[in-house]
Amino acid sequence: LILRLYTTHDEFGADKKELKKKSVLNFSEHLTFVNFCLQDERVLLPWAKKILAADGLDAPDKALRTLFRLCGSKMQIIRGELEKLSAYATSRKKNEVTEEDVLLFAEDTTEFATFNLCDAVLEGATNAVVKILSNLKKQEVHPVMIAGALASMLTGAMLVAEGASAADCQKAAKVLPWQYDKYRRALYGKKKENVEKALMLCLELDGKLKGARSDVWIITEIYVIQMTRILGGAV
Repeated sequence: LILRLYTTHDEFGADKKELKKKSVLNFSEHLTFVNFCLQDERVLLPWAKKILAADGLDAPDKALRTLFRLCGSKMQIIRGELEKLSAYATSRKKNEVTEEDVLLFAEDTTEFATFNLCDAVLEGATNAVVKILSNLKKQEVHPVMIAGALASMLTGAMLVAEGASAADCQKAAKVLPWQYDKYRRALYGKKKENVEKALMLCLELDGKLKGARSDVWIITEIYVIQMTRILGGAV
C-alpha cells in the first residue's frame, strides 16, 4: 500500500515537531521519514530526457552529463534546472537543450562540486579535478571539508578494493548500494595498492591542513592532484 500525501513543505517537514496541519499531525505517528539517496547516471539520463520530452525537447547525453556535474545527482535539484532550461529552449523555439544552454543557466553549488570532486579523483580525471578545485576555491570552501569528503569516499573505495561485500561496506563505512556499485566500476583495473596510497595521502593532507599556517590551498591542490594521478595510474 502506497500513501501519497499532497501538502506544502512547511506542513510536512523532516521533523515531526514542525508539522502544522492537524490532518498531517494525525498521520505522523504512522509515518517514517526518509531521504532519497543521490541517483546513478543510468537512472538520471533517461529520467531527464523524459522530462524534457514532455515539452517536446531533447538533449544530448553530453549536455545532461554537464548538468549533473554542475548540479549534482539530487533529482529535486536537477528537475528545477531542467524546468528552467526547458522554459528557455521553448521561448527560443528550439527543439534541443544544448551543452551551451546548460553552461549558461545551470547553477553550480559547493555541496555538489565537492561530490563531483570525489568522483573525478576516483576516476583519475586530473583536468576535471583542477577545474573543480578552482571552483571550490572561488566559493571559499575550506579545504578541511574537501579532505573530509575525500577521506570518506576513499575509505569506502578501499573496502571495495579489498573485496568487502556491499553489506559489510554499508555497515563499516555507510557505503550505500549505489555507491558500492559506482566504486566497483571506477576501481575496475586499478591496483588496490594505489587506492591505499591515495587514502594515506588524504589522511596526511587532513593532518597538514589542521596545523597549517601557510596557504592551505597550495597544500590541498598538491595532495589532491597527487591522489588523482595515483588513481589514474600516472604515478
